[in-house]
Amino acid sequence: MNKFFCALLGLGLAMALPLASAQSAKNAAAKTQTASKTQAASAKPICLVANFRTLALETYHPEERSTKTEAWLKANGADCSVDQILIIRANRAHWLGNADSASLMGMVDAIAETKLRGQPQLLAQLYGAQGVENKASTETTSTTPNAAALPPKPSAPAVPIAAVVVAPAVTAAKP
Repeated sequence: MNKFFCALLGLGLAMALPLASAQSAKNAAAKTQTASKTQAASAKPICLVANFRTLALETYHPEERSTKTEAWLKANGADCSVDQILIIRANRAHWLGNADSASLMGMVDAIAETKLRGQPQLLAQLYGAQGVENKASTETTSTTPNAAALPPKPSAPAVPIAAVVVAPAVTAAKP
């Protein structure tokens, strides 16, 4: 009976082995698919301000820094949130230094404008325009008090005309 039991156990193992290898093949295939999905997801551009900042600060030569940051903006800018783009915009000159240019400024502003489409108040804040108001931009103030608030000045006493003495004209004698 012992031999029969060992044979049966051997037969069971022999049958279970192909099932186990098929199961492990399925698991391996699932892991491969998951890994490829993860790689595909990681291949998708991600906007991390830290990556832009690091790239800018680690690149020594201004021309190279400008080229690299421009490429980064083209690859990742569309995935940035409004807050992330505004952070990059606010720190652009500091992080890029001599590599900062009107072209890079335009790229960052274009991304921000795209994100702010349909929000005129925020777009106005982006460029410092606060809208049209019918109010003067400066206010003039006077240092003299309002004339209506002043008490009347006392007038000088009137001098009667008869009291005015006219001195006779002095003429020189002819020799």
